[in-house]
Order: sequence, then C-alpha cells, then structure tokens
Amino acid sequence: MKIPIGLNIDTNDILLAHDLNDELRGLKCHCVCPGCGASLQARWGPKTKKHFAHYRQVAKDSCGETSLHLLGKHVLSTQTTIQSMVPAKTGHNP
Repeated sequence: MKIPIGLNIDTNDILLAHDLNDELRGLKCHCVCPGCGASLQARWGPKTKKHFAHYRQVAKDSCGETSLHLLGKHVLSTQTTIQSMVPAKTGHNP
C-alpha cells in the first residue's frame, strides 16, 4: 500500500505525501511509518503519485490503516468547520 503520511524522526511532525518536494525525495524526508516505526522513503514519478514506501522492509497489515487513521485525525484537526453530511430536516415528520 502507498502510505500517504509519514512522521519526521527529528520533530515527530506529520508530513503529508502531497507536500513532498525534490529536497525530501527518498530517505531525505527523514520519516518513519506511523504504524510500525520503520524507515520510509518518499517516492513519486511520471506515472506515480507522491507517496511513502517502506525502505528495505515489508509493510505490516496495520501500517496502511494506522497511516489513514492518523491522516484523518490530522485533516479533522486542521479544519475550522466541518460540514454535516446529514440531510437537513424539512419540518415535516412522516
């Protein structure tokens, strides 16, 4: 699985895959997997979107789920408002 988020080993800050640039490519991102703590490398190419991948290690089953969970928490923590997906009531109860 392509991991969308990494944790910086120096600051423990979250780094999102879409924020990657050439200065952070490969192991220069200094990130670890939020699921297992293994080293991550930043990868992308002409046919591949930006993502993190385990460096010299196979991802565990929980790595993808943990990274998506952390990504969701990060997105929610940065929003000032959250739009409800529940339809508005019409004032008429069947």
